[in-house]
Amino acid sequence: MLLRILETSDVHGHLLASKNSGLVRQAALIKRLKKQASVDEQIITIENGDFIQGSPLAYFVNEEIKQPSVLEKALDSVGYDVSLLGNHEFNYGKEFLEESLATRQTPILCANILGEDAQPYFGQPYKILKCGQYYVAILALTTQYIPHWEPAQHLTGLKFISAVEAAKKYLPFLRQKADFVLIAYHGGLERDLATDQPTEPLTGENEGSALAKLPGVTALITGHQHRQIAGHLKGVPVIQPGCFGKLVGEIKLEIQAGQVVKSAAKLLAVENEIPDPVLDQQLTQLKPSMDAWLNQPVCQFKTPQFEIHDHFQARLKGHPYIDLVNQIQAAASGVDISAAAIFDDQQPGFAKKVTISQIQANYPFSNGLAILQITGADLKAALEQCASYWKIEDGQIVVNPAYLFPKIQHFNYDLYRGIDYTIKVSQPIGQRVIRLNYHGQPVQKNDQLKIVLNQYRALGGGDFKMFSAAKIIKEIPTEMSELIISYLKGKSYLEIKKAGHYQVIK
Repeated sequence: MLLRILETSDVHGHLLASKNSGLVRQAALIKRLKKQASVDEQIITIENGDFIQGSPLAYFVNEEIKQPSVLEKALDSVGYDVSLLGNHEFNYGKEFLEESLATRQTPILCANILGEDAQPYFGQPYKILKCGQYYVAILALTTQYIPHWEPAQHLTGLKFISAVEAAKKYLPFLRQKADFVLIAYHGGLERDLATDQPTEPLTGENEGSALAKLPGVTALITGHQHRQIAGHLKGVPVIQPGCFGKLVGEIKLEIQAGQVVKSAAKLLAVENEIPDPVLDQQLTQLKPSMDAWLNQPVCQFKTPQFEIHDHFQARLKGHPYIDLVNQIQAAASGVDISAAAIFDDQQPGFAKKVTISQIQANYPFSNGLAILQITGADLKAALEQCASYWKIEDGQIVVNPAYLFPKIQHFNYDLYRGIDYTIKVSQPIGQRVIRLNYHGQPVQKNDQLKIVLNQYRALGGGDFKMFSAAKIIKEIPTEMSELIISYLKGKSYLEIKKAGHYQVIK
């Protein structure tokens, strides 16, 4: 028998067909493979989390028309055997998530997010499927690190335990009940597949490598890191299909006499798939109203100064776009020290004519803001962590490869407003901030300062351990996209008030 496992993960609301991606194309591939399956072939399909957030479409249905069931119906239409929760499922809060999931027909699995009764809170911890003559168990797990990114009110009554801890609890039981055990994990790999060396700090955010090494695991299905992985770890096949609906992960298990005699892992591109007509029709009905909303003009500038054409130079030398974002955060909070990032190299900035579509493209996250009380030492530590983004190579400043693997992390390089600072890249990491002034005076380690950050960073997201919920003195729950719209609406001229000076040198 051939057992074929197909996975999507980190779709992030990218349902519509683009040139080479979209759930409508993934659905077409999955349905085609099911239809073409031979008599001796069994197919299991898994949606691995981070489905309901992260695109203009997701924002439109969740926030603008308040119909999250649109996303749930789309997920159901693919015909998955099971679905998981990712960390971004919690961006809108627990109550919103429960209302959304109430309309989902696909079974929801999660073994390591517990309620106050210490039992799995969302769905069941596992599901056992009959595949031909064999029983196959799917144990579902989600990264335990969610409390580091979400405000406490989004997670009331929930406890997040280690994926490894939960797996150790269930695996002995599942090995008795099933012939094969799959672990589906909305989390990634903390070690290199080939060398088994750590690829990131072992914080517990990603535990995939440890999971694959547990006895009795037949295959590991992963996500979260947005990496493209297809290989083996200690003989266990592992997949991770990137993000945004571009790929479908596939594991093939050739089974003879109750044993896996051959396994293979592969990533399947969807760019040549004709969009699934059922799902495409579902979404097409929504498109006119969504397009009208996206194309609403917000403001018209006289010059295109806020467009980003060179993302490397924008981070290296600063840019009017990031100055504007920091200025908006400062205005919303009344705090003059602000930090913000250019999240990725696809971020366009703002053209002369700014629409809601542009704002969504630049800020697709549902982050609000938080004001923190920090020390001068905290500020210096955060700047030093940002300074490690750079490296000297052949006499030139380049991006440190550590920020590009295992996942591109441009979003973890912040540019600051309200302070004067210089980063000297040739200095050792941890000693690169050679100048740090506030209001014309050197910052001392015991100085008490207020800073405004998005919620992700304020809670320590990106492993910024100097920030935490304990240091938050005020939250601004309004989403950044809404703050940007309010700030820009109707403006034709915008003065960027320089507050501080930023410099990166060799």
